[in-house]
Amino acid sequence: MTQRILLAVFSLFLVVNAPAQDASTGAVYRLLGEFGAFDTVPNAEAAFARAMEQLTSENGGILVVPPNAPIRARLENTARWSHSLNPASGRLQDWKVGPGVMVIDLRHGTTRLMVPQLSDTGSRGGLVLNRVMRMEEGDSLQHWTEEGIVSIENSVIHGPCNYLDWIVAPVTAGPDARFYVPQIRNIFPGMYLNAHAGPGYNGAVERITVKDIGYDKEKKLYYFTAHTNIDHTAAAIVQNKSHTPAVRIQNDYHASNQTFDVYLERNQYGNGDSYLFNATFGYMGNVHSMAGDENGMCYVAYIRSLTDVFRGQVGEADTAAGTLSFMPQATNAHTLGNSRPLINLNPAKWITQGKVIVVPPESFYDTIDTGKYVYQGKSWPTTLAPTRGSGINGLRMGGLMRFTADAPIDQTVIGRFFAVDEANEYVPGRTANLRRWYEITAVTLNEDGTKDILIQRHWWGAKDAGSPTLYSPDNYTWDGHERPLSYIIAPGTYVNDLREAVGTEADRTGIAPRRLGISPPPVSGTAFDFAAGDAIEQAIGPDPFKPQALRAWCFDQVPGAWPATMIELANHGTVARDSAMTVAGGPVTVEGVASRVEQRPAWDYGVKFNSAIGVGIAFLGDTTRAAMLFAQPTQEQPIVWQYGERVAGQPVREASLKVDRENGDLVFSGGAMHATGGLVTQGLSADETPARNLRGKNVSVPAGAEEISITFAHAEADASYAVFIEQNWLGNRAVSTKTAEGFTVRFAPAAPADASLDWMIVR
Repeated sequence: MTQRILLAVFSLFLVVNAPAQDASTGAVYRLLGEFGAFDTVPNAEAAFARAMEQLTSENGGILVVPPNAPIRARLENTARWSHSLNPASGRLQDWKVGPGVMVIDLRHGTTRLMVPQLSDTGSRGGLVLNRVMRMEEGDSLQHWTEEGIVSIENSVIHGPCNYLDWIVAPVTAGPDARFYVPQIRNIFPGMYLNAHAGPGYNGAVERITVKDIGYDKEKKLYYFTAHTNIDHTAAAIVQNKSHTPAVRIQNDYHASNQTFDVYLERNQYGNGDSYLFNATFGYMGNVHSMAGDENGMCYVAYIRSLTDVFRGQVGEADTAAGTLSFMPQATNAHTLGNSRPLINLNPAKWITQGKVIVVPPESFYDTIDTGKYVYQGKSWPTTLAPTRGSGINGLRMGGLMRFTADAPIDQTVIGRFFAVDEANEYVPGRTANLRRWYEITAVTLNEDGTKDILIQRHWWGAKDAGSPTLYSPDNYTWDGHERPLSYIIAPGTYVNDLREAVGTEADRTGIAPRRLGISPPPVSGTAFDFAAGDAIEQAIGPDPFKPQALRAWCFDQVPGAWPATMIELANHGTVARDSAMTVAGGPVTVEGVASRVEQRPAWDYGVKFNSAIGVGIAFLGDTTRAAMLFAQPTQEQPIVWQYGERVAGQPVREASLKVDRENGDLVFSGGAMHATGGLVTQGLSADETPARNLRGKNVSVPAGAEEISITFAHAEADASYAVFIEQNWLGNRAVSTKTAEGFTVRFAPAAPADASLDWMIVR
């Protein structure tokens, strides 16, 4: 069966364009028209039924349904098995097993292979691709080969769409209407877009096609032109997103059964690094592959920042027409993308004079403002404000970028790209001097000659931002810590068409076609424009929404009896595992954090709860050593509580509980301590020295005694403590002597019969 399928796919072109052979000649395939007319739905269904019956009786085959057959005809490949010839008998041998028919359906603008609904006895599916790897003795696979049964190569170069944002000015209906947008990245000529009348998704939706892309030097905004039959308000959304998956599986189950959407079962009987997904993994032997590091993994997610950017030189440039070619000596052309900017690396076209200081907000995504970072008596927090042009309330990332008075910056730099040019702000990796480039969106000229800029960052749409995120905290400026930085402002633009630049193995060597489609840059036609010989680089995304290794969301609407978990970890084996979950990566000590590029730990939070929760952490079983263990390798690890309301410009109030690493003292810092039950303690102290004794009660005093000496059960550190005495007879008393070992009390008059006293000390 597999051979017939492969032959059918291989010869599909011939099948469609040549007459089918007669069945008596042993033809592999048949055309639907051989079994009757198919000009109408009833005729097509009748011809299909005759074809399936005849091919089944002839020991199977391949049936081709031509593109001009009625698309509404119900042609289903259900002829394979039938039910028992004698259902009442219940005998297995009464099940009828027939040969299979593969149907190639060309009616839907694509090629559909309709496999038989059931398989041969003992088989596992309607389509089986069988491969036996049994190489001859003395032979082996080549160096690190991948020998999969099926290989799908899906190269997506040009055509898909990925854009959603708010237009920033009203649009009047017409054949060449201008749509001003906050970001031009991902827009290309010929792109199909859904343009809502607005605001937002409101009103009618016009289906438009991008004609041209331009830059308005007066408005300092990019725009595209398109034919639209309706008006659009400012803040109307334009959007279109494509999906081009390599594999798509759709299962519709209308009959009850237990099944898998993807079934993978693997038994590992020899060494070999193993990756499994949605898997039952049986292993026998040590899976860990010699000096390899993978071991057996049932779910693997490796997330890496790619830094091998395209670099080259301009061959020819016609930026007004939106084209640019690069020279053959370019490197990494295979990494070009149509959503990242192309930067001019010609230093003669840069602005670098002067310095810039960067003041951070307290958070780039939260509006918190406790006055942590203040510059010239003012903080620069993230706020919620109407976004530029659209008027839609959104995040305005805080911070400040202020240039010195000698920096030659004015409104003409809007649309160019800014980068901090300090060695400790370059992106780590093998690519030398790799910078992060941010598009400039606004300039403010201050009375003292200094200049401020805004840059474009992304938080569910293009947003103006006051500062970038820097690697080194020491590179930020605040009151008492000023750090002027070197910078570069360079011309650049966005790539939007790669059809003549990537797509073959030759693009890795630079000899592939080398022309790019680009958006006309703001500097088009000036001395800062792209020109032959200019060094160029396609920048990395400077501000990524970092990929997530695992997302598990649920949208339940009905309560149930089963206490279902989102992630369940259980060890049903007879031997222990080290941990249910391990969080690792980065340095172990605070001292090690200073050696990292960002000078921050690998994780801001180990586990973070952003939702109201019944119980944060529940220990419902015994713990043999500790419910919580703080190893404290180099410093105390406190438990911290924040309390009180947040007040802008004031630090958050905190209380903490920690244990001294040296002596084990429990130290609470914050408000008063309240206890609803009794307090059991060895001593009380109001200073740094702990008390080792607390009190004595009903201490008998001999009749006639004029003094008594009290000896502590545990010697104090010294005699610096307060003593409180109460006796059961009237008279005077005084503490005459205090030592680390105890104290002496004198009485006047002398003690009567049955005398006793109580004492307490506080340090």
